[in-house]
Order: sequence, then C-alpha cells, then structure tokens
Amino acid sequence: MEEEDNDDEVIEEQQPERISTPSNSQTNSLSLIATLTRPLLLLARPTALSFPQSSAPPIHPPTTSALGTIHIRALECLNNLFLGINTDQGQLPEGAAKQATEVWKDVWSVLAAVGKQAEWTVGSGAEVRKEMWEIGVGVLWGLARIGKGELIPDAGEVSALIEFCDWTNDEMIKVKCIGALGCLAQRGNAVEANKVIGAYLFSYLTSPLPNTTIPWPEATLHAASSIIDIYADEDQQYDVNFRELAWTEALAGAKDRVKRAGRAIDKKKEGGRELKDFADEVYANVKGFVQYRRRLKI
Repeated sequence: MEEEDNDDEVIEEQQPERISTPSNSQTNSLSLIATLTRPLLLLARPTALSFPQSSAPPIHPPTTSALGTIHIRALECLNNLFLGINTDQGQLPEGAAKQATEVWKDVWSVLAAVGKQAEWTVGSGAEVRKEMWEIGVGVLWGLARIGKGELIPDAGEVSALIEFCDWTNDEMIKVKCIGALGCLAQRGNAVEANKVIGAYLFSYLTSPLPNTTIPWPEATLHAASSIIDIYADEDQQYDVNFRELAWTEALAGAKDRVKRAGRAIDKKKEGGRELKDFADEVYANVKGFVQYRRRLKI
C-alpha cells in the first residue's frame, strides 16, 4: 500500500536566484577543452591492435595492453574536462553548447569502435571495452549537460544508452545514463525521442517491483528529478507527451516509491548524507510538481 500524502499541503516556492555571468575560470575551461579535446579523442579511438580477437591471441600483447590503458586514460581526461564545467544558468560561455554538440558525435564514434555488449566475447578485451563504455557514458553526460536543448537526440544513440543502462550493475553508471538521457529529452521539437526517454525514466518509478526493496534507489531518485527538469516548462512542444500519457497521475502514484528510495540511502556511506538531502529535495519537488501540474488542468 502506498502512503497517503496531503496534496493540498502548500509547498513553498523558492525565490529565483540572481542570474550570473560566466566566470573567467569557466571561459578558461572552455578554452582548455577546445585545445585538448581533439588530441584526447585521437588517443581514445581504438586501433586494430587495441583489442585481442577472440579467435586468436593478441599479435603483440604488450602493445594491446598499453593501448587499452591509453584509451581509458584519454576518456578519463575528457570525462573530467566536461563534468567540471558549471552548467548553472548564466554560467556557460557563448558557444559552449555548439562545442559540445560537435564533440558528441566524435565520442559516439569512439564507442562504436569499442563495440556493444554483445560483441564483448571472452578473449576480446571485454574488460577494457566495458571500462571504456563506462567512462564514455560519463563523457556523454558531461557533454549533454552543456548541450542541453541543443543536442538533437538520435534514436540509435538513445536506444544504446537505455540498453547500456539496463545492462550495467553499477548504479553510478545508471545515474550517468539517466543524466544524459534526461538532457537529450529537452530538445523542444524532438517529441518522439522525448516520449521514449520519458517512458524509460518513468519505468524506474512505476514498474512492478519483485518485493518491497527498491533495487536502484539513487537511480530512481535521479529519474524522478530528471522528469521534473524535462517537464518543468509546459509550453515545450514535447510536453504533449506528459499530458497525453497522464504522467501527472503516474508521478503522483510514484511518491511513495520516491520516499522509499530516499529511505534506502545509507547515510553512513561516503556521500550518503548529501544523497539523503538530495532525496528529501526530490521528494518535496515531486509533491510540489504534482500540485503544479494539477493546477494547470491541461
């Protein structure tokens, strides 16, 4: 049984924060990215010797091992560069979103060369491939945060992110996939992609559970938070999905799951207290957002 919440409870509206301008450090970071991105992408791209073939031993094992390390380190550098950019309103320098969209396809080209999970057979460098995808998803999340609203979601890329998110057992990787998907969904005229992504995010909140345990509490919280970010502006073209699929009531029915996801967070673990605070914020936001959408009556 879900816990009953008082939807008439008034949720205090926060005062809008003062919009700031990009700092010098932000501008310098973008300049550094422009300088380093292309060399790092070249180092990240696999070669014919990067992975052993499952049907034969590596031609030169030391070279294959060294190349794998180089690819991984290059992706880690890209990950740190893009996730280090402050994407708060007013903080992104002019041209940052365009820069992110240009790099986006290059990162997907690297991941295509790595191959999908079905290709990671025994003896084919599966561990290196897996690690490259895990880091690559972080790079995509960083790029999506910068290019939010500008990136054009590709059906194949959306499908690949969902597939990898379902495949991985690492919750932090799931969170990064969800973060990237949530940004992709905010392209105003990408109605069909938004529908696919929205339905996937709602699956964390509404899919039947095998028992009372929330299997991925942090991912569940991030899915709920992403849903609110995506549909905060009812004037967006893609908002038709939220209305026609009755997602206001779906979100209302998921409040108990969001609350239980927060309770499942262990405050004693590293970062646990901050995550608990995030969980409380998401739960309050879900309640407030349901109230807001119901008042719209659209």
